[in-house]
Amino acid sequence: MTQVIKSRKVNLIVKDGIGMPGSEEFNTITRRLSAVWANNGKTLNPLTPDECAKFLPSIINVEPSDLNFRKEVEKYFTEISVPIALNETKELEVGMIYDDDETYAKEKVTYDDKLGTMTGELLGTPINKTDYVLYRFALQHPKVANKKEFMYSSDKIWFYIEDVAKEKEEKEKLLFAQNKAREVYFTKVVNDSNLLNGIINSFLDLVPVDKLVEDLTPGEKLAKVEEIITKYPNKFVKLSGDDNLAYRSLIHLALFKGVLTKIPNTETITYTTDKGIETLGANVDFAINFLKNERNVIIKQQIELRLKNLK
Repeated sequence: MTQVIKSRKVNLIVKDGIGMPGSEEFNTITRRLSAVWANNGKTLNPLTPDECAKFLPSIINVEPSDLNFRKEVEKYFTEISVPIALNETKELEVGMIYDDDETYAKEKVTYDDKLGTMTGELLGTPINKTDYVLYRFALQHPKVANKKEFMYSSDKIWFYIEDVAKEKEEKEKLLFAQNKAREVYFTKVVNDSNLLNGIINSFLDLVPVDKLVEDLTPGEKLAKVEEIITKYPNKFVKLSGDDNLAYRSLIHLALFKGVLTKIPNTETITYTTDKGIETLGANVDFAINFLKNERNVIIKQQIELRLKNLK
């Protein structure tokens, strides 16, 4: 049986703007990635109990069978403090060692770019356990942006994670999806005005227009489609084959024009009539099912009439 080693490097970097390159402070100031307290009042520990037992003994020199193991784990994450200078990049080895190719192929692990949480089960063992634990810690740390593009989302952020391999893979996937969406546009959508208008309407919350879609010139429609495909290619392809597109289009247009509204801080869609407020559903999909129901055909007609009168 031959082990499989999959190296993967990520960088922890102090975000731009904290110090001026070339200045004295840029060459001397150091930020520290230190302990932080989670919502439960305990120090942030990003690992599951099983992961603690698997990864931490060699780091804290205490075995899981020891009665003090949990206490020492807590102490480790309380005392953690990693200096990162403004003019340096801290490289972390976060790759894995697998028993064989079959084990590697079975592992399906993903990390949430916003929350830093992990889904799936690790079937490998970190090449460098200290680096890997720090990486998982950084992913959930409030002072770390998990992508460079997120680093200015808060003044509290000091660092960002640079994952060159992942960024390259994401760019390749996005390019592939964009090419697929353009193929769908030219083979299926471009000559079907109802389909084209329905798709544009269905993106009004993400890619708004300044007038009704039927009033857009061909050039304006093309520009809007290109913007949609560039930003949301997979959704574009999905909507091109959506059997409920007409309903989806109607709902998004009605929301955009204020005929329908959402309850604040929710996705729940409502319709106000002389008799009161009618709830269509907890989100767009539920609202579609509501309008498709024969019992609600009058409400659907009322919505369509109100939209027509707004033109």
